[in-house]
Amino acid sequence: MSAALSLLCMPRFYFDVTEDDQFAIDDDGEDMPRAEVGAAAASTLAEIASDAIRRCPRSVRLAIDVRDGDGLVLRARLDYRMDEPG
Repeated sequence: MSAALSLLCMPRFYFDVTEDDQFAIDDDGEDMPRAEVGAAAASTLAEIASDAIRRCPRSVRLAIDVRDGDGLVLRARLDYRMDEPG
């Protein structure tokens, strides 16, 4: 299979992000092999978490729902909370 044909056959995945009570729907999506979706979701979650924790260092709740044309493929979540002892 040629590289051009391989790109045409590659599935499109959409990465919808939830940060606390805010939702961002991915209308564009990204073409990638299905085997790379989990790593892409984890990497995206880490980047968003880094920015979110700088803005609100006490508590962050994030989720990325990855979907394709048939529906939900996976969900990656992070629930971060900093508690002081005592």
